[in-house]
Amino acid sequence: DSESDASSDANSDASSEAPEIGLDQHGRVHPGPEGPVNYAFRAFDRCVALDEAGRNALASDCLAVFTARQAEDEETYSAGETYFLGADETPGSALEQLAMDIFKFHAQGITFDPARSGAEWWTLVLDEESDVAFHWDKDYGLEEYGVNVFPHLSTVTYLTGTGGATMVLPKTAPPLPSEDISGPTGLFAFCSRPKPGKHISFDGRFLHFASSDLLDMFGSGPAPAGDGTGASAATVEASAVTAAQPPRTTFLVNIWFNHRPRDAVALPNSVRAKLAPARPAGAALWTGAMMTPQAP
Repeated sequence: DSESDASSDANSDASSEAPEIGLDQHGRVHPGPEGPVNYAFRAFDRCVALDEAGRNALASDCLAVFTARQAEDEETYSAGETYFLGADETPGSALEQLAMDIFKFHAQGITFDPARSGAEWWTLVLDEESDVAFHWDKDYGLEEYGVNVFPHLSTVTYLTGTGGATMVLPKTAPPLPSEDISGPTGLFAFCSRPKPGKHISFDGRFLHFASSDLLDMFGSGPAPAGDGTGASAATVEASAVTAAQPPRTTFLVNIWFNHRPRDAVALPNSVRAKLAPARPAGAALWTGAMMTPQAP
């Protein structure tokens, strides 16, 4: 549509100019936000303020967005585009509202430039046996200029309880894409099993992946919806297994302060028209602010 064409032209013009990027000693954007950004790995239960039917509706929208990305790119997920909703913009769909709710939750007490901050988001809808390869979240549009720039926070929100666990390793990439990335991955790792309504956040510089090889770690069957107890996922009984498992559906949001990733675009109106609209003001999709961090 004309919106997409205009966005493409703008991105083409921008890509011809080398950007000015400042990085601090930790490899994060400088000048950065003011305030206590929590970079620790955190896991929250029951963060989506919807019942099972509502979560399923969001999952259907995730599939619509995921399918649209695949159809446009005609390539695999790893080459797919991401979407961006600025901190000063108004969500036009339920998924965009969820992205904004997540951004606001993690931006509490933080001072930043709204015009250059916001939520980079995308969806993944994968078969239970599918994997997400080792990767770093970063501004991939800046690789051609020889610099790695990472989001302040990476987050995963699970809408179903099937598929491989998310593994986060405290290994950061060097500031230059051309540098060697081999070496130790750290003395520990965080592992999070999918669970409907669960949300995790972690340092956006950390290496992470999701693997079906980790399924056996937690026993058989999908994780149930959160009950707020933080009970171990290993307690799920084998009787919970059903003949037809839903796909592994996740909603991914990167939190960016004072930087907008170059290749992330606004959600096209043609895709937004297929999605559930944003809720009225005051009707939140997100309850994360009310939750106590749970064990991973």
